Amino acid sequence: MKTSVKKTAVIVGCSQMGARLAMSLSNKGYKVVIMDKDYHAFERIDRHFLGTEFLGDGQDLTALRSLGVDNIKLFVAATGNDADNLTLSRKAEKLYHLSRVYARLSGSRSREQLKRCATDHAPAV
Repeated sequence: MKTSVKKTAVIVGCSQMGARLAMSLSNKGYKVVIMDKDYHAFERIDRHFLGTEFLGDGQDLTALRSLGVDNIKLFVAATGNDADNLTLSRKAEKLYHLSRVYARLSGSRSREQLKRCATDHAPAV
């Protein structure tokens, strides 16, 4: 019998958007890891969430390796800081060689910065 390996989605930032996205992806069959440095941010997550809540600084993406995170198919930087999200998305792209990397951007200035530095496979949401 062949077992399937779940695709992993990593979300840094348990913002309101990050929490909703974590639930949605989990319901679609992804193995979801959501990371935030504020323990209270995880209160935004629905109590039926089946993924992993990871308390840590999103700037330290290598900390995810301590969880044994592998088979990452999707990475989302969803903190409340556009500059951090841009930095995290670029770092994740290089560290994990991902093709699906997204950054939550709230300001039009941040979107312009992303357009200037983005590669073909680092779209913003």
